[in-house]
This record gives sequence, structure tokens and C-alpha cells, in this order.
Amino acid sequence: MTDIMVSILTKYERLDRFFQSFGFITFSRRGFKEIIDVLPDAKIKELASNNAASVVEFIDFRFKKRDLDNLIGTLEILSKYQRKFDYDLLRNNSGVVITLRTDLGEKFTLFLSEQYRAVITDVLGVAPIVELGRNQVTFRIGKSQPSGK
Repeated sequence: MTDIMVSILTKYERLDRFFQSFGFITFSRRGFKEIIDVLPDAKIKELASNNAASVVEFIDFRFKKRDLDNLIGTLEILSKYQRKFDYDLLRNNSGVVITLRTDLGEKFTLFLSEQYRAVITDVLGVAPIVELGRNQVTFRIGKSQPSGK
């Protein structure tokens, strides 16, 4: 089997077959960026909050348990196969820092910040501290951080 076939089949096995059941579609980066760039910030925040549920459902369906390791596993899968963001992870004595970087601009960064704030709060039961930049968003999750619920 060629490398390209292995890549296609791996993507299908790890992502596409799960996301099909949640109604996900795929379209061009350029088209996606053009659509999101014209939306007002309030609408982006609303859409992000609404779409957080799909990520949580994916975690439940794929991993069967809501925890930090499965959240990170989901970020790894989404980063690798959707290619809308890259992520970095730092674990230390005070907690976890997750950084998502994108080349899709400020509006999509806002979307990621709202979506994953909701996902982290739902999955881990704590509201992360969020630092928003032009092309990245950082989530800080402390070991003794108060619950977001």
C-alpha cells in the first residue's frame, strides 16, 4: 500500500467515520476563512458555544470518558486531520497550559477561544483562564482552579 493510501485510511479511521455521524462537512480553508471573517464577534461566540457540544460528543463517543488525557487526544486528532489549528501542551506543577495556533486569523482565534473554553469547562469541570492573541489562544488550567459550573 502506498503512503497516500495509508494516510487516507488512517484519517478515515481516526476522524471521518466518527464525525460523519455528527453531521460534520469539509470545505476549503479559503472559503471557511472568508465566511468566518464577515461574521460579527457576537455571532462567532454564539456559534462557538453551540459547536462545543459536538467536540464533547466526539470525546464521549471516541474515548468513552471525559478527562484531560482524552481532551488532549481529541486536540491531537483534530489538529492532525482537520488542520485548522496546531496545539502545544505544557504540564507543570501548577497545572496545564494548552495553546492553539491558527493561520485562519483573529475571527477564527476568537471562535477557538470560545469553543474550547466551553469544551474544557464541560469536560474537566473547571473554567480555564483564557489568553487571546491574534493567531493563538492559550488556556491555563490550574490544579486548584475553581469550578466553572
